[in-house]
Amino acid sequence: MAKSSVKDKSSKLYIHALTNAEAAILKGQGKKNSPLKEIKKKTGASVKLDCGPMKDTQIAIIRGLPQQMEKALEFIGQMIGAQGTITQQAQRFWLRWVEDAFPDLESRSYFVPPVFLNRVPMTVEMFAGHVVRVFAAPHGQAEPSGVPHPPPAAPRRATPKVLDSDVRDDAAMQRVLTCLARMSRSSGEVLMGVSQLQFEHYLGEEMYALASEQLPRPCRWQRGDFDVLLIHRHHGFVVFEVKAIGYNVRQLDMSEEQLYTQVRKKLKQAAYQLNKAKAFLSHVVSDVVSGLRVSVAMAFPYIRAAQVENAIAADQEGLAQKLSECLGTSPDPSDIASMCLCSEHLSDPTYDLSDEGLTKLRDWWKRGVEKTGPDPKMTSHLYKILLARFCGPATTVTVPCVSSPRKSLKTLGPAVSIIGDCFHEIALFPEQVDLLKTAPSRLILAGPPGTGKSVMLLLIAARWLLGGKDVCILSSWSYSRAASIMLRNLLQKTLTAKQESATQVGQLHLVEIELINGRDAGKALRDIVRRARGGEIYIIADEGGPDELPWGNYFKTFCEKMLARCPGLHLWAASCLQGTVPTGWQVEHLTRPLRCPPAVVQEIEQANQMTSQPHRPPLVRAYTSRGYPITRRVQL
Repeated sequence: MAKSSVKDKSSKLYIHALTNAEAAILKGQGKKNSPLKEIKKKTGASVKLDCGPMKDTQIAIIRGLPQQMEKALEFIGQMIGAQGTITQQAQRFWLRWVEDAFPDLESRSYFVPPVFLNRVPMTVEMFAGHVVRVFAAPHGQAEPSGVPHPPPAAPRRATPKVLDSDVRDDAAMQRVLTCLARMSRSSGEVLMGVSQLQFEHYLGEEMYALASEQLPRPCRWQRGDFDVLLIHRHHGFVVFEVKAIGYNVRQLDMSEEQLYTQVRKKLKQAAYQLNKAKAFLSHVVSDVVSGLRVSVAMAFPYIRAAQVENAIAADQEGLAQKLSECLGTSPDPSDIASMCLCSEHLSDPTYDLSDEGLTKLRDWWKRGVEKTGPDPKMTSHLYKILLARFCGPATTVTVPCVSSPRKSLKTLGPAVSIIGDCFHEIALFPEQVDLLKTAPSRLILAGPPGTGKSVMLLLIAARWLLGGKDVCILSSWSYSRAASIMLRNLLQKTLTAKQESATQVGQLHLVEIELINGRDAGKALRDIVRRARGGEIYIIADEGGPDELPWGNYFKTFCEKMLARCPGLHLWAASCLQGTVPTGWQVEHLTRPLRCPPAVVQEIEQANQMTSQPHRPPLVRAYTSRGYPITRRVQL
């Protein structure tokens, strides 16, 4: 009997999948001695049962030293009558997992991760008890042009740096992935696309180490990654090496010869990495198939194929021969360039592939991937085995991330949740944070939805409350009720947190009126004036109005009357409409989309208030460029 403690520093964890019937045997319901305790007694490893990742599945969480866990697994196998080795049992589970996670894997394309997350440079600040993420320029790049703002009042706490090269690489990768996803859907390709997979992450999950150690694994010297790996139902592997050369040619004022020098450098790097990828793939699948086709390609989203051809033709060091051996073409520069995925195949810089670009990409696919027809070795069973290994629970597929922990995403549900978290965090542009710090007494924030107006009202009101000031949330008409109640609830949470720490804070009041009703407006004005302390009162008003035809300037007039009766008025208001600005008050137009994904922005732009009508300009200003990357979904 093993006597080593499972709390030993070298103890590990293993996950073993069970059916409900097998789990019931291990639970030993009705038995005097629990089988789990018997396993612990005989092997030294502890076993705990938990819910599995799939319906009708449970998992055994086994902890102990490697030799203890092996004995426990053998003992479990004897008890439940399991067939095959630990590795064979694990692979059957991985196969069931991918069939459950990707139910249409034999009839459509999937991409893992199913979303593309850009690395966005940010700094972090605390403002009025809230964590605020502030957009920043990538390291080595100036702030986006056309966005003037005063210098920050205090240095911002830096987060791990996002380099300018990271932003370029993300943009190139996003463009390639989005176009491949569009093409695969339109042509009905059956494939699995995996992006940015590190060699070391293949079958690298520690909890499946016992099962995967008997399979071909990356050698220690095999360091590298796949930019894009396609596992095709009929054509085997397709590997893309993506290079962002040409992204900033104009900014750098790069000459043609300088560009060609850089292109040749990237071609050499890509050939080296693709040759390594081919060797890696041949090795890790050698136990199930030999000689499976591996097609390789180089992707240059920002230069034309003609530029690649010219760069190769001008080389005097045998580059063409190396590239022809890697890509499987003749050494002719035009043949090599024709096998590269270039800007004409990925034509639309907005990542929404045009019909012309789709046609060119499809033609390239026929030349580069389908030219020799389906690979007879790529059977349906082999396809599932490969997916189980490369996309199953034993392999880690992460999204780009600035700091630890890395996020592993394989299916759409968790991905949507993470995107929601991204937009849920309080994030502002630098000029918005600087405006909060200068804190003018009276300010109107105007602009389309999703530009940060309500967030700024929340933060300035929190600052006033934590400074001991009473704050009124003014809801001036029925359209502002929902926004005002939301602000009240969020601010109440801030107050509750501070009250528990015995910090002196102000009081919060919600004032609901209908400015169209003259009596209501007069009563509210008198009530607000009475609340003023020492001639000062602090008010926020979201969705201030009504102030456009057919209503009139009710909110604007009400604000001017308040200031006349109470010179110490502090009021920040927000409105989508352009006309809600009392005479002489400071107004800031916020037009850069902050909290809305691109698809939502496109829908909002179709609203009547944002389009010109006969005899009147748009009521709401148009969106301007965000100036920073944003998360986009690669595939639905």
